[in-house]
Amino acid sequence: MYDKTDPIARGFYEQLTAQGFTYEQIVDLASLLLALVVRDRKAERVPALAGR
Repeated sequence: MYDKTDPIARGFYEQLTAQGFTYEQIVDLASLLLALVVRDRKAERVPALAGR
């Protein structure tokens, strides 16, 4: 599902750790980002269903 060698993700992770983010903070941020994506994806689907 994901590529551990993805340069964008790796770079973002390295920036966060270099700025002093803890592992717990990084996991919390990842969870928040996932929740935002899920919310936006659901919002995109709602108008399509309303037309049925």
